[in-house]
Amino acid sequence: MIKHVRRNVLKETPIHCVLKTDIEFSLQSSHCLKLFKKLVGVVERKYCVTVAQYFVHKSHIHILIITPVEKNLSLAIGYISSMMARDFNKRFKRKGRYWADRFYSSVKITAQEIRRAIYYVANQLKGVNPFHCRFCSLSDGKIIPRMILNRIGVGTSVKKFEDVVLLGKTPYKYRAKKKPATRDIQLSFFN
Repeated sequence: MIKHVRRNVLKETPIHCVLKTDIEFSLQSSHCLKLFKKLVGVVERKYCVTVAQYFVHKSHIHILIITPVEKNLSLAIGYISSMMARDFNKRFKRKGRYWADRFYSSVKITAQEIRRAIYYVANQLKGVNPFHCRFCSLSDGKIIPRMILNRIGVGTSVKKFEDVVLLGKTPYKYRAKKKPATRDIQLSFFN
């Protein structure tokens, strides 16, 4: 039996969560996608959490969530997962597990970790602009909370935020590591 490890939750800090499914059924189907988006709205109102960003894959979901109270994270993710499992089992007249295991979570504390998490969650499909992908929260016009934007150094500038999402680079000038100086060596065969 696997012992439950207490999750680290810090107030007003983004947490990257991943929910994986056991079933070979696409979470990107229109019904599942609509249900998930509806549940995100319900969870935000019911548990006072902020879902900053999400991306729905065929077999798993990435969620970047901010919670004011420690227990609200488990309640919010638990609500989403139980309602999706209940709906799936009801639609296909089945019983049993829907999700693979407990959800994975990791707290993002520093500005660089938050920036990387935003970039990672948004850019799940290679070569697709996340602002035009229907599986990403950015295509719905979901706004990243101002406190996250301030923490990563973007403020309220949409252009700088797009740079973070699309390029994954820091919005301010970043110092590149200096390359070691190389000496030009001239070889002469006729000395």
